[in-house]
Amino acid sequence: CHNDRSFGFDSAVAVVAEALDRLETTARSHGRVMIVETMGRYAGWIALEGGMAGAADVILLPERPYSLDAVARQSGWAQRPRAGLRDDGIGHGLAYARYKNTGAWCAVVARVHAGATLRVQQLTIAVDVGQPVNPDGVVQQIEGGAIQATSWALLESARAAHDGWADYPILRFSEVPAVDVTVLPSAHPSLGAGEAALGPTAAAIANALFDALGVRVRDLPLTPERIVAAMDTDQ
Repeated sequence: CHNDRSFGFDSAVAVVAEALDRLETTARSHGRVMIVETMGRYAGWIALEGGMAGAADVILLPERPYSLDAVARQSGWAQRPRAGLRDDGIGHGLAYARYKNTGAWCAVVARVHAGATLRVQQLTIAVDVGQPVNPDGVVQQIEGGAIQATSWALLESARAAHDGWADYPILRFSEVPAVDVTVLPSAHPSLGAGEAALGPTAAAIANALFDALGVRVRDLPLTPERIVAAMDTDQ
């Protein structure tokens, strides 16, 4: 449940918007930059909604440090073979993101094998959801999102010619990578875990492909045809 369902939120946003409206005329008349600091902690919902309602030029939300040490240590990132030192088609990629810039932080390391097809072998994930109310539930959400993102990244592309699920390209059980999730301890308010793994998982897979073959594929899914086209373009 977001803070926009709590008592007093609408009133607080209205006060911020009114303050910005009053200051805007003065700022533009005198060519000044006005900075408004609002109340609220951690997630910054009042600053975000109030700034949008008041047409602020820039909105700065409160942040807290997020370290990649956990996922790097967990995945053996420092010990991975460097690109150019092997020809086995194995690649490693790292990516991280904060869900919608207000939710959970999630970092993913992907290990892939680029052969006749691109196959994801391992996903190592560290996630900061604030205080985890149900750690097992967080792990399940992150695992499910990572597997779904893997399917999107490698296979899924809807076409009018599809008859239904029988011929829709989707990840099979035999193709599901090993997924290792670490939930980082935190005393900050809970942020939720749903969909936090989707973006960084796809990005980590694409980075791992680049590590393995030295080519960037900019469109999903990462099909053999698109990989070959990218290799031809780079030559």
